[in-house]
Amino acid sequence: EQNGASVTPLLPINDVRLFLNEQCRTLDEKIGEIVAKFPPADSKTKLITSAEASIILLTCHSAIITQYYMDSIQSIEAVIGDFLKKAIGLNLTEHNFLELVQLHEKNIFKRIYRPKPFCRA
Repeated sequence: EQNGASVTPLLPINDVRLFLNEQCRTLDEKIGEIVAKFPPADSKTKLITSAEASIILLTCHSAIITQYYMDSIQSIEAVIGDFLKKAIGLNLTEHNFLELVQLHEKNIFKRIYRPKPFCRA
């Protein structure tokens, strides 16, 4: 704890709101620039109108956000994987994880209540 407040690696919710508000503001600003530079969406004479340009901007922005999200999830998985490796002494793969779960199922559930393998081919 620092100065009576608990220490956490997470951003305070107010900071998250500030980031999201700034993201919305800058997207609105960019869309305003697009509208000023490209013909209106109801224009029949141009190939790319402000509507298409805005869609391209938002699609690219969504792709970047998705990549950050995927990177974050992979980072969290790596931390959990390192923790498990230290805790149980082996690098956990899908195969070892299945064996570990099945081992614990035998210890947790009575034979009649044990989950049955499921496969629909």
